Amino acid sequence: MLTPRIRTAACATTLAALMAFTGSTSAQEHDVGSGAATPAAPAATPIGLQQAVEKAMAQNPQVLSGKISIEAAVLARKSARANFLPMLTGDLTFLYYNEKPGFGSIGLGDGGGGPDPCLAMDELDEIGFCQGLNTMFADMGSGFESEQYNLNLSLTIAQPITPIYHAYYGYKLADLGVDMATIEEQKIVADLKIAIVESYYGYLKAKAALKSIDEALVSVQAHVDQARAFHGAELITKNDLLQAETRLAQLKGTRLSVAQGVILAREGLLLLLNEPPGTMLEPVDDTAAEEMYIKTKGIPTEEEAFKLAEKNRPELKQMRVALEQADAAVMLAKGGYIPSVAAFGSFQHQEGSVMDQPQFVLGASLSWNIFQWGKVYYSVDEAKARAAAAEAGMESLERAIQFEVTRALLGIDLASNQIEVQQEAVGAAEEQLRIEKQRYDKQVSTTTEVLDATTRLVEAQVTLSTYRYEYRVSIAKLWKACGTL
Repeated sequence: MLTPRIRTAACATTLAALMAFTGSTSAQEHDVGSGAATPAAPAATPIGLQQAVEKAMAQNPQVLSGKISIEAAVLARKSARANFLPMLTGDLTFLYYNEKPGFGSIGLGDGGGGPDPCLAMDELDEIGFCQGLNTMFADMGSGFESEQYNLNLSLTIAQPITPIYHAYYGYKLADLGVDMATIEEQKIVADLKIAIVESYYGYLKAKAALKSIDEALVSVQAHVDQARAFHGAELITKNDLLQAETRLAQLKGTRLSVAQGVILAREGLLLLLNEPPGTMLEPVDDTAAEEMYIKTKGIPTEEEAFKLAEKNRPELKQMRVALEQADAAVMLAKGGYIPSVAAFGSFQHQEGSVMDQPQFVLGASLSWNIFQWGKVYYSVDEAKARAAAAEAGMESLERAIQFEVTRALLGIDLASNQIEVQQEAVGAAEEQLRIEKQRYDKQVSTTTEVLDATTRLVEAQVTLSTYRYEYRVSIAKLWKACGTL
């Protein structure tokens, strides 16, 4: 069974080691025994663990970002769904000419200004055929004139046929994108919850450490006062008194460091809750409510925990979705081999031209990229390689999660056993300090022995409170590893 290594050669060194057990505590405490009291701080609002988690879920920017990502993925899926449906396009063209176009500008016979096509027929023209033809077109010329503008409106509806293959796998990828965004949001929530649990109990752990140090300060201050009285009565040497006063000053310095660290812990918790810096929130140590929230009862076995993790861990869910995405990407890449076939219908309306266009047109189109220097072939191979990489990552992730489960279970076991051991250590340290004080009163013990006993008691108290909170944190880590926090 592992235990912290405690050094007691000097009080200053061992008390400095308390910082390893403390995350942070309140900076609003007054300096015990310093002789200078700080102004009273405004009352802090108590907050429980479940309240802290709920507040973070409602306010933390990362959670809000995850929800927005889900909304974006849903919109992308709706966009992909449109690729299954017919597409309607419209074209409008307007032209304006400097003069009205017509047959008069073409030139027929003598009236057109160009070469007379009938000259070659003069020898056969016994009945005036060409002259009659020229006269006829000259009389009809005004009837063939267009307006000075041309307006062309067309509406076309096209239904993809073979591109539906691409639309299907494109929609499938978009749908899997919604799943991926949803799971990512679950992952953000789980990471935030465990961060809050660690920060919350880190604060309580530091508060407990500060309380132990404050109690030690009262005890050491009383011992220094007694040592001064003994020195005044010439029962101890000046060196013994100075040693006691030095230990008291060192303990005060340690307390200042621990108390200052409280600011960082509280601010860290406020950051997770997205509260303004300096907000006065005070985590409360409500064991019954906290144990109900983090489910300290019914701890699963290692095998049960593995099954829970396999079913619930968001990372594994993400990897499974990634595998489906990789398979869909392979099929989408293979669509490059398929020709594009579409059916279409068109309606046209035209004004200003003498040439009448058909109003309705029905047809079909086929487009096929016959040769692209292996582009589609290599795209398919690339998609297959990405799918293989995703499969390899799945196995590695499963092993990492199993290790996380095992580590959490070992942490629970260690903390549970350490609580029993440290309870005995606290009892023994309290009794030893009581005996050393009695012996010192009778002048059969030295200042060093009393101060060392005080240090051992503080260390035992801090270690006990540390493992009590670490036990709850380890349980929360187990549920997080199982994907059920």
